[in-house]
Amino acid sequence: MLTLMALACFSQGLGAAPVRIENDKDRAVLANGFVSVKFDLAGRCFAIADSGTGEPLLERSVFETRMPEGAELTVHRDEEVADAMGKGRRLVLALGDFGIYRHATHLSNRALPPRRLFSFTLYEEHPALVLGFGLLTPNYYSMRLAEATTLGGGSLFGGKAIADPLTLNGSAGMDGTHVVEGLDRASCNSLMLTGKVDGKRRTVVWGALGNRAFAKVATLRAGVPGLSAEDPIGVLVDESEDFLAADTFYLDLTGGDPFEALERYGKAVRAANHASPNVYDFPVLCGWSVSHISKLP
Repeated sequence: MLTLMALACFSQGLGAAPVRIENDKDRAVLANGFVSVKFDLAGRCFAIADSGTGEPLLERSVFETRMPEGAELTVHRDEEVADAMGKGRRLVLALGDFGIYRHATHLSNRALPPRRLFSFTLYEEHPALVLGFGLLTPNYYSMRLAEATTLGGGSLFGGKAIADPLTLNGSAGMDGTHVVEGLDRASCNSLMLTGKVDGKRRTVVWGALGNRAFAKVATLRAGVPGLSAEDPIGVLVDESEDFLAADTFYLDLTGGDPFEALERYGKAVRAANHASPNVYDFPVLCGWSVSHISKLP
């Protein structure tokens, strides 16, 4: 019943379509009826475009590479998913760039270097991309996963100017929420950016989705969105383990009306965390503040 209700909430009508994955040596594609995510494996970056029009939504978002020399990004696996957000498919990429450990294959014929994992999930009836992270440990070494950057670099909307930009933080109780002008912002949990591109209202929402062990940080630097996760101790990942964290991120580049985009994000967070808030559709007013602050007659 929960899945059926979630599907009804997330349905976007004409945009709903099966999720497809294409994969060859140097590139991979993950797409649904809303967006298409194209991965440049050799360049270690990806781009997102509108599936219907081909309009660029995000270009050249880079995978954080600690040691570029000898680094390699490959498709690790793809799989079907069915959860509270609906049915879809997940593409998991593996990035090997852990310094000297990537040269440790000489230890034995079975030794493998560690690799960082990045997951990307699209659903049939939802426009948002869900990003995740993890670790593929070698058979001789356990490690702690303490932080990850899943989104960084690149440009929004083909690099076009965003007029009258406004941001709203969603700091999950860590701070007050405020609308601020400009293209630079940082917040725990999530951010929303809205503005006009070629005279058309566009809204982007990015932030935490699944929550288990890691704190999430959303950033906007000179108009470039970023997402990262951190844990002061780190999650211990044993040797020979293929580990994806339960913590995930949400990225919706398709919004127009900011209220609709935020409502869609809120419903996704509710479903992903199996939350049951007391939802109502009427405003709440404080009698004292109305009489003392509003200065109404």
